Order: sequence, then structure tokens, then C-alpha cells
Amino acid sequence: MSCERAGVRVANFTDTYLPRRDGVITSIRTLAGALSESGHATLTVVPRHPDQPRDESLLRLRAVPCGVADLRLSPWLLRRAAADGTLAAVAAHAPDVIHVHTPGPVGLLGVLAARQLGLPLVQTYHTDLHAYAEAYRVPARALRVGVGLYARRLGLPRPPMCSDLGGLAVRPGRRSAALSHRFAAMDGMNVLLLGDADAVVVPTGAVLGRIRLPVPDERVFLVPTGVALRPSTAEAAARFRDCHRIAPSEPVVLFVGRINREKGIELLLDAFARVLTGCPRARLVLVGAMYEPKWFAALLRNTAPNLTERIVLTGQQPPDVVAAAYAAAGRVRLRVPYRHPGSGVAGGRARRGTGGARRPGATPMRPAGRRRRARRSNPGGVWRGGAAPATRPGRRAGPRRGPRPARPAGTRRRAMRQRCWTCTPRPSRSGPREWNRAS
Repeated sequence: MSCERAGVRVANFTDTYLPRRDGVITSIRTLAGALSESGHATLTVVPRHPDQPRDESLLRLRAVPCGVADLRLSPWLLRRAAADGTLAAVAAHAPDVIHVHTPGPVGLLGVLAARQLGLPLVQTYHTDLHAYAEAYRVPARALRVGVGLYARRLGLPRPPMCSDLGGLAVRPGRRSAALSHRFAAMDGMNVLLLGDADAVVVPTGAVLGRIRLPVPDERVFLVPTGVALRPSTAEAAARFRDCHRIAPSEPVVLFVGRINREKGIELLLDAFARVLTGCPRARLVLVGAMYEPKWFAALLRNTAPNLTERIVLTGQQPPDVVAAAYAAAGRVRLRVPYRHPGSGVAGGRARRGTGGARRPGATPMRPAGRRRRARRSNPGGVWRGGAAPATRPGRRAGPRRGPRPARPAGTRRRAMRQRCWTCTPRPSRSGPREWNRAS
């Protein structure tokens, strides 16, 4: 698909950029490079970072670190006048279209720029907000405050955010109720960000199976994210294997992306445990930044020892090393379905490996800090790639009989605070939630 008009000027808005690396950054840089090669001019509005490369096509905004995943946020939300200079600079670029890639403050600034300049607005739904709301326990009250602030900056009334989600099946309980409030806040956020969009690009159809976007179907376009050709050589693949002590005869299962809980790492470990039963020499190579080392360490403590010693962590790598990792993984490809599907390059990229990902009837993903009993449906009693122990400290081998013993005061409250609620099966949505902006 190509643009019939020559010399289109595009202004991209993103809350994440170099030196951080993720799928959104890769997608934007690939898109900007392809547009430039086709004779179109691009301007990319990004949060400023001292280690960013100098580039005339970047409009860098003042930003402060937020302390999460090396992200930096623009503080213009707290002071509306701080955006006037940026809007003037964007207007001086004379763009023909505004393209927003993220739902953060810079993305909201792109929506505001399209409204004030009277330009067409294109949104790419890279970030599945509902998946992040399900993976992280951000208080629903804080999310509602954020939605209200977004509405105030756009000069719109705050969309309704009731906890009754219509067709959303929510099990009774405190955690499910909190999740429904988070989902309602994310619906309100999508209404503000996507409601005025002339086109919404969805890189994968997985998100359309989870939620209903607040735009007409004729304005939603399923367009897979383009992948820039970055060839590698056999010598580079051999150097990658030597660097990480992977023998030439060992098959490689490759994961490229952030090592975070919303990426389904626990399900990936379950899949790799089954790969090891048929291919004991396989290695799992995780290429990407890790922002929650304590969570990942707890995840590894709950795995079988033979699985842990087959895992290779490389950390965040430059593009040429990532290409060498793909070359080292060979041609056999494994696509791992996971609980929180991403919408772009980071969540939908292909994995390469040697076996199946998930057997039918497998139990849903469990929280990182909880031990679980061996699956009775698994022949042979395989647990995380090894034989399940008969008993474990603090757990009974059989079902509990009789009344539950009394706990000391405050124990249940502490347990609820420490327990991750993502073990709740993912609710299903039937039918869209509509909001009439005129009301």
C-alpha cells in the first residue's frame, strides 16, 4: 500500500523513543525511514533524553523520568501553557496529517494538535490498555483521575466510567470488581484518544477479540507492522552463539521483547518446559530489557532446575545483534500465544523454536509468587519440566478436609496485598460499549 500523493508531511507523536528500545520505537523508525525514502517529510515529537542521538527530524520535549521501565514523561499535562510552544513548532512544520502512536502525554498532545490545527488524525493502537490494566494493579481511582485530566486538556466532558461493563463477564470478588473499574477507566481513555480519529490502525487482530474500540468499523484498519529487512550472516550467528556459550548443536527458542509480566513470560516458560521433554538440549534465549528483576527471579525460583540452566539472558541489544540472534535461532519458527497479547512489534513478533507452545486445556497463567500443584491432567505428573514432588513445605498433598484453621489477625490482608490478581481468568466482552459524545 502506497500513498498516491507526493510530498506528504507527517507529524508522529510518541511517548517512547531512543535510547529505550521497544516495538513502538522500532515501528516508528521503520515507518519514518520508509516515508523518507518515498519522498515524504516526517517530524517525530518525542520526550527528551540526554542520550538521544541528534536528529533534525525530532522535536524533543522536556521530560522527566517516571521511574517505570526507563520511561520519561512530558509534564505538560500539569500546565497547559507548556504545550503552546510545541503546538507552534508543529504548526510551523505544516503537517498534512497527525499520527499518534502512544496513549501517554505526548500522544494526547498529538490529539490536541490535530484538533487545534484542523488536521486528519491517525491513531495506531500499539498499546492494549486493557491488557496492561489486567497485568498491573494501578488503582482505579488514579486511572479515573487521569481520564478526567485528559478530558480537561482536550476541553471535553469526562466520559462516563461506570463499573457495569454490560457483556463483560466478571466473577464476584474484590479483585474482579477492581478489574472491572480499571477496564471502565481504560474504555474512557480510549474514547478520548480514539473518538475523533479519522483512522485507527490495529497491527494485529488479537486486540479486536478482547475489546471493542470506540470508533466505527469502517475507520478501523488491520495493518500488520512493517519489518525492516536487516540481514545477518552465518559468521554473526556463530559469534552470537559463542558469546553466550550456546553449542552449535543446541536448538534455540528465541524471544525478543521486554521481559515483563504483561508479555506472558510465565506462559513462555511453561511452553519451553514442554519443549525440553522432547528436546533436552534446547536453549531459551531472552533478548530484551528487564525492568522487574525481582519478579523474574521469583518466577525462576518456581521452575524446575533443569529449565533454569537452559535459559540465556542477553539484555537489551542493538539491532545488528538482534538480527544475529534471529539467525542463530535457525529457520524453525515458534509463535507463542500468551495471555496479554501486544498490539505491535513487541507483542506480535515471531518467535523461533522447536516445539509447540501450549497444549489444549492448559490451566490459565498463575501469578509469579504462588506455587502450584502438579497438573492432574498432565500424564506422568510433569511439573514445570520435572517430576512433581509429592509434598511441598506448607502445602498438603491432597484436598483440604474439614474447616480452615483460623489465621492470625491481619494475615489475610497481607496475603491479599502480596498476591497477584492476574490469576483471574480473562473476562470476555460481548458487544461494544458506546458513548454519545454529544451527551
